[in-house]
Parts: sequence; C-alpha cells; structure tokens
Amino acid sequence: MEGQEYIFNTELGQKLLVLTRAGFAISNQINDLIMRDKIKGKVLDIYEAYGGGKRAGEILREIETLDNLLYLSGHLGVAKEEHIKKLRNGYLVLKSHVVLTQQARPVFDLPPLRSSESNNIESKTFGPDAPASKKDLPKRSDMIALPIRAKISERHNKVLDFIKNNDGKAQLSQLISLFPKLSEKSIRNDLAQLCADGKLKRIGWGQTSFYQLTN
Repeated sequence: MEGQEYIFNTELGQKLLVLTRAGFAISNQINDLIMRDKIKGKVLDIYEAYGGGKRAGEILREIETLDNLLYLSGHLGVAKEEHIKKLRNGYLVLKSHVVLTQQARPVFDLPPLRSSESNNIESKTFGPDAPASKKDLPKRSDMIALPIRAKISERHNKVLDFIKNNDGKAQLSQLISLFPKLSEKSIRNDLAQLCADGKLKRIGWGQTSFYQLTN
C-alpha cells in the first residue's frame, strides 16, 4: 500500500488519477451499455497496470486498446466527440511518457534502470514493484529540473521538415508514406513523442485529423 501511495503522489501518477476520473465520467455519459462497460473496464486496467508495476509493453497495449474503443465510440456517435478527443489526447500523452523511458531520466518519477537490466522495453516495470527501493529515488527538488523530453532523432526531424514544407500540417497517412519500411504503430509512437515534446499538436480526430507544428 505504501508503494501505491508513493507512486500516485508523483506528478505523472497524479495525471493518471485525473485521466482515470475523466475516463469514468465520460464513460458514464455513453448511451451504449456494452461500450460504456468496456471503456470503463479498460480505464481500470490501465490504472491497475501502472499501480501494479506491470511491464511497459503491457501498459502500452492497454492504452492502445482503450484508444481503439474510444475511437469506435466516437465513430458510432454514442459519446460527445469533444469529450472523446480530450480523453484520447490525455492517454496519448501518457503513452508517450512510457515510450520516452528509453531515452529520458527518470520518467514516472522512478530512478533510471540498472545497467544489468534488459534494454527491451517489454522487460521494464513501472509502479511500486519497479526494481528499486524508495531510498534510491532522487530528491523531489532534483526531479523538478530533470528533462523529460527525448532527444530529437533524425526520423523526427524528417517528420518536422515534411510538415514544415507542407503548409505546417500533415495527416497520418502522409507521414506514414515517408517511411514505407516502418509500421504505422512506430509512426504513431514518434508522433506521440513529438506531441508530448511540444513540437506538434493533433487537430481533430479520426480520418480527418492532422498534425500541426506548434510554432
């Protein structure tokens, strides 16, 4: 219990609590009972995965499943589009923080992984069961100044240059065509990182949505 209290007292833990409350509030407004229960259940799954120290890969899969359910509920018209969009964007930012653990120190307010641990993101755990004791954690005053942003990669720069030369905006399908050898999931993860880093913002949702430069 002490570990759970600590992890949810972190900045990111507090954001997850806000997302969980919002997820319950929005799901209660869905007029389709089956979809309502599925979304509410998946919101709980993400909360439990984070608080229970699940592997990063498991957390990512839970977030992706929720995103698919939210997209479908908006497509079916069983919930307000603006509420669905805000909730999807909130979980997209959460997802980006999980992805950024490969490059940032420390994300989730947890210490860097020990060098003896695998570099595979599937092997990393989060939450109170992460492989570190509470005494190993950096002081909160030190955490405030720690950067969470990932280093902009060559691929990210290519995305930003393309959007800049395309009137400052582009749809997902256009960006996918830039990297024919990469999966759509990889491109979405890159876009999630760029959005979390403040380089891009997502406008709209569904097939009509696009990504726009922030400045």
